[in-house]
Amino acid sequence: MRSSIVTLLILIVFILVAFIANNYTVNSTDNLLSDVALLDEFIMKEEWNEAKEQIDSLKTKWKDIRKIWELYIEHYEMDAIDVTIARLNQYVEIKDRNSALGEMAEFRLLVGHIKEKESFKLGNIL
Repeated sequence: MRSSIVTLLILIVFILVAFIANNYTVNSTDNLLSDVALLDEFIMKEEWNEAKEQIDSLKTKWKDIRKIWELYIEHYEMDAIDVTIARLNQYVEIKDRNSALGEMAEFRLLVGHIKEKESFKLGNIL
């Protein structure tokens, strides 16, 4: 009986941690995607100073989010996001609108993939 209770408690803790991690992932991906949407507007209007401020804000948020994601998300996916942000930063620096828009599309794809992959769905659990 005692081992059943311990097993049940471990299972409950595991499920709670999984829900907390899922909630954090959803919130942080939504936050990153909303920042990129704002950056997209600045680049479309060719407001490069505002775009630079926004990319700096995005980099700061990404550093904080990455520290938590490193605990439970595969590192190669985060490395791809790092590379995309670095390229995006350079394209904003040189005011290359088309390349920056392409990198933002890749960023959205990578972040959206993580959100989809880490969500609680039967296909992800099995």
